[in-house]
Amino acid sequence: MTFWRWKAPVYSFVRRHLPLFRHLLAAEKNNLARLVQPLPPLPGVHLDLGSGAGDHLSILPAAPKRIAVDLESAMLKRNPNSYRLIARAEELPFRDRGFSFVSAIGLLEYLENCDFFFNEVRRVLRANGYFLFTSSPPNWANRMRFIWGAKLHFYSEQRLHDILTTNGWRVMGHERSWLQEQWLVGRAAPQFKNL
Repeated sequence: MTFWRWKAPVYSFVRRHLPLFRHLLAAEKNNLARLVQPLPPLPGVHLDLGSGAGDHLSILPAAPKRIAVDLESAMLKRNPNSYRLIARAEELPFRDRGFSFVSAIGLLEYLENCDFFFNEVRRVLRANGYFLFTSSPPNWANRMRFIWGAKLHFYSEQRLHDILTTNGWRVMGHERSWLQEQWLVGRAAPQFKNL
């Protein structure tokens, strides 16, 4: 039995009903909402990676169609989204530049190779699209999450900024809450060298 299969039945309940977790979730959602609020309408299909039970779908921009992707079927079964797919975020079964908006809330800390992940998201995102995601900084509170039994990967703000720049992203917005940092990025304009 995987970590998420046994955690799935209680995950949303804990986040919604225990006061400390409810407060943390509210702060994260407020920051995410602030980042997406100024975005223009985004036509086309949206992609939500690591969608889990869909706890954050309500703050994402409106979409005519959204595909919820998660690796764990037990989490995805609880997701209210109409279109759900079991897949790895690092190996997406979608064509190049097929999405105008991609989100990955609470996913990055579970991925071992973030460079590969960012390149894969960049591949499926349209040239003028937006990518909203969260990261977990290396602080004592995040390190306590090891108690749940998952292997986590933490990134400082500077380290993540460097990784994004190296992988062809430009940071358009950034917020912080106690356990997470929230990022809105877009594809960087291509750089041409003078010959």
